[in-house]
Amino acid sequence: MEAAFALSSIVMLIGISVFFIDRPDSLQNWLNLSSIGIVGLFLFFTGVSNQIKYNKVKDIQIHESKASLLELDHLVFSSIALS
Repeated sequence: MEAAFALSSIVMLIGISVFFIDRPDSLQNWLNLSSIGIVGLFLFFTGVSNQIKYNKVKDIQIHESKASLLELDHLVFSSIALS
């Protein structure tokens, strides 16, 4: 999430810098600049989507099971946050 937000900020800053330094004067230049903006928006909305999904599952308690791996129909790996 944080990486997506950071990368989207960097990409958007690059796009804004390109816009002010070398204004697009042809259709090809506008398409190039808009592709930078689209990538930035994609990264931003990826971060938003991941944040929403994380908020839905962050408080779910996952109980340990004593069943063997062969008896399971699904498996959940959980990591411990060190912060």
